[in-house]
Amino acid sequence: MAKKIVITDPVKIRRFMLIFGLVFILGGVAAIALGIWSGLGTKEKNDKCSKTTTATVTDYEKFTQIRVKNAGRRHTRTDTNYSLMYEFEVDGTVYAGGDTDIGSNQKPYPIGTKIQIHYDPDDPENSYFYNTSNMKMYLGVGMGAVFILVGALVASGKFSQKSR
Repeated sequence: MAKKIVITDPVKIRRFMLIFGLVFILGGVAAIALGIWSGLGTKEKNDKCSKTTTATVTDYEKFTQIRVKNAGRRHTRTDTNYSLMYEFEVDGTVYAGGDTDIGSNQKPYPIGTKIQIHYDPDDPENSYFYNTSNMKMYLGVGMGAVFILVGALVASGKFSQKSR
């Protein structure tokens, strides 16, 4: 049976809480930075792809990934994802597109379904189906804010044991 370690020195407890809180704060800052970076990167794509049109779902590209779950036992897990493929027409020319950002383990739209896509009027081959920039940015900023708040509370000692 493992020996239980109990720290009773208030200085060591306070130091641990401070370090733990600072790690949470740094994680929160990183999450906010990554959320903003991801959102701004996709925003550039959104700015270029300013036109919308109707496209037809033509196929799904299948991606299979084999993951080793437990290296000691050689247990593997196979994940299959499908990426949406579509066709659309601009000025009499038919273009094909796909969106790997929305790959999932299901095929959410039957082949032949009409969907709204975004494309670049200067280069219609540059297109996408699903706009995730706001979702990625808000999720990163929101999670980062939660981590910073928890980290600040822990580092300030708000979660420490009260003396009896």
